[in-house]
Amino acid sequence: MKHSQNKQLIQLMNMIRSKNIYIRNILLDENSRKKIFIDEYELISEAIINGNEEQAELLMGKHVQTDLDIWRKFYIKKGEL
Repeated sequence: MKHSQNKQLIQLMNMIRSKNIYIRNILLDENSRKKIFIDEYELISEAIINGNEEQAELLMGKHVQTDLDIWRKFYIKKGEL
């Protein structure tokens, strides 16, 4: 990214990265999902290292869907959804 010399792209990616970290921290802190979160990433990483693309894709999809479900419940509880 830095090598692109595209300041707008670099700023955009830095903003996305910052928001991603912020959301993950909220998710981990408020929903005590830290252990499961780490376990899921370990399984995804192992699948990638072992060259098992289908398993990595399946695990990542499950991981993302679980997070979406948790956020949906969070916003329903707050009355915002």
